[in-house]
Amino acid sequence: MDFKTLFNILKKHMADGDDVPYFFREILAMITTVSEAEWGTGRDPSARFVNDETLRSYAKRGLPKKLAQTIVYRLTPEVLTERINEREETVRALLAADFVGYDPSVSADNVAEKVAEWMADIIQTAAGLVPQEELEKKKQQQLAADLKAKYGSYLLIENGRSCPFPGCGRQLTVTNNGAAVDSYEVIGYS
Repeated sequence: MDFKTLFNILKKHMADGDDVPYFFREILAMITTVSEAEWGTGRDPSARFVNDETLRSYAKRGLPKKLAQTIVYRLTPEVLTERINEREETVRALLAADFVGYDPSVSADNVAEKVAEWMADIIQTAAGLVPQEELEKKKQQQLAADLKAKYGSYLLIENGRSCPFPGCGRQLTVTNNGAAVDSYEVIGYS
């Protein structure tokens, strides 16, 4: 899901006749801690981009990295979720119908959560942040490397260089062109 598509569908069903720049600012207020009282002040991230034509451009081509970086640490997806859930069932059903092509599990009951999740992901990606699952994957890889460095030699000796799981017996060190190479990973489990 890209920002342009998400914004256009939200505007279609939620703008209540507001023009693009006003609705753009309203969406920013819903997804961040920027309140209406802060609009147009130095605390409003979009204040740097107050030109309505610039906001129209962002609605057409997506969030620029600079704007995303100014709001990424002020995200409040739960507020956007709440605002969408305050809409009538009909509006949520229409939103869900337009989004179901992007995620078949979308319904009127969960469309608010999905939209907030997509919006947060779009902003984080535009800001250049690594998705959470990538961070978790790297963290697990580092943990496995640390465990292998700390306990690998001991575990190899303790288990006679064979897999310790019952019935496996696979050799944990193999030879490759005459050199011994470890062919195992150490994982933590509880």
